[in-house]
Amino acid sequence: MWLVMKNKSIIRPYVQDYLRFRKRLGFSAHQDPFQLNVFERYLNEKNVTSFDQINSDFVMDLTQHHLKTKSPHTVTAHLIILNNFFLYLQRQSLVDSNPFTDRISIRENYFSPYVFSDQQMNLIMKSFAADVRRATDWRRFVQRIARYSIIFIQAHCGLRISEACNIKFHNVNLVNKTLFIEKTKFYKDRLLPISNRVLGVIKNYLSVRNHILGNEDSEFLFLSYSKKRYSRKTLGYFFNLKMIELGIYQKPYTKGNIVFGSPSTHSLRHSFAVRVVRRWHKQGLPIDKIADTLATYMGHAEFNYTQTYLKDLTRNPEPLIIYRNFHERADL
Repeated sequence: MWLVMKNKSIIRPYVQDYLRFRKRLGFSAHQDPFQLNVFERYLNEKNVTSFDQINSDFVMDLTQHHLKTKSPHTVTAHLIILNNFFLYLQRQSLVDSNPFTDRISIRENYFSPYVFSDQQMNLIMKSFAADVRRATDWRRFVQRIARYSIIFIQAHCGLRISEACNIKFHNVNLVNKTLFIEKTKFYKDRLLPISNRVLGVIKNYLSVRNHILGNEDSEFLFLSYSKKRYSRKTLGYFFNLKMIELGIYQKPYTKGNIVFGSPSTHSLRHSFAVRVVRRWHKQGLPIDKIADTLATYMGHAEFNYTQTYLKDLTRNPEPLIIYRNFHERADL
């Protein structure tokens, strides 16, 4: 949602057309609205009322401003989105030049994602389950059991939070015990086998939903108390509150050239990948099978994307062998 600005926004009239343009080209632009909103707030703070004020010096100030609170990777992603947006404005003859074309080079730090321990995972799931039992009315009960089910499935299937929220009825096959994830990031479909525990959570949620909400005609599986699809933003909000409540939350911090991430819903996906690799390694599976199978299961276009999720393994001597072996193989 766009915030009310004290100055008239110079970019807002063009944002929706730009987003439609990107969608027609087949790009996934789910981060674009948020990043453009951040940019609009910055323009407002700096009293920018004309595109002429946005030049190379402005881009440098903007970059330094964000680097005070964000990782180099996040700032780079922000600048790339702004670069694409200004390319569109330039092609529409709305600006004479694109000030983000020659954006400053940002040194990327090594990012170490937060990975939950087995003890933390048990604590998190027990706490979400306890919230369900403490519900005092049916609205809270429906909302909390949906929240618990989404978190459980994401943690045990390694899904992105958006994928878990967007599961539809026809995506779940209770007989064959499979979950079909339709085109999301990288525009890849994948069919995942699900365990009996995941199957049990889905069946339990469905029995509650059918009993309380009746024949609600929404195509989405998990609904909030308002009978709308559970959003990733809402789930992220409650998950962050849970991290604070359990004493797990920590702010991102930098030590040397390493940025240590904070726990979030996406940490469930990181943690899943680490647990799977450790389990498969103990079973004696070869690195080729581990790498290719995990990348496919998690919906990555190639294993390079999966490597980010396995950086926690470098803190542990035994799994480190796996990580190094793959890097040696990848360099061939």
